[in-house]
Amino acid sequence: SSQSPKQMRVDRTVISALAELQDEGSVEFISELIEMFGESTPKEIKSMQKALKAQDGKALAGIAHSLKSSSGNLGAMLFRDQCRRLETYARKEHWAKCKVVIKKVESEIDLTMTALREELEELKKADKKAA
Repeated sequence: SSQSPKQMRVDRTVISALAELQDEGSVEFISELIEMFGESTPKEIKSMQKALKAQDGKALAGIAHSLKSSSGNLGAMLFRDQCRRLETYARKEHWAKCKVVIKKVESEIDLTMTALREELEELKKADKKAA
């Protein structure tokens, strides 16, 4: 089964597994996680840009690592992979590559949030059917 780019952006099985961990209120729980990710990530991206300007590889790698974890926990795989690349480049102080990947991370956040919210809607529909 070939996945569309939207499907590749978010791994549905990760969100489904999160939903199964929560007996009651799983949709609300996941909704909160997604919105928290959506609120904090743009601030983290700004911090990464500052770290890049200052050529602070340790700070940049730390933020990228944190975003890699939070996006991976939500199944945001393309975003997670960009953060993983950024973390690696930051540790090696490959500034030009960091700059390119930060731009990709920036352009990916809105697409990722849209995909996550669409997955949430699917989950809500499934939740209603199950009720």
